[in-house]
Amino acid sequence: MTFSLQIEEAVLEQKRATDEITKTIMSISDGTQEIASGAEDLTSFSGNMYGQAQNLGQLIGKFKTD
Repeated sequence: MTFSLQIEEAVLEQKRATDEITKTIMSISDGTQEIASGAEDLTSFSGNMYGQAQNLGQLIGKFKTD
């Protein structure tokens, strides 16, 4: 194998490795975005539940007897 073929083979291997790293980073980025979106949904849901709990507490307060 000539020196230029060795260099060419090494360059191709580095390109494959770089492509694989790029795919992995993109996958991590997509996963991170999904997690962030889920966290936003959970925050919104929690806020709604808090409001409903307050309303329910007020309604229950109307039925208290002394």
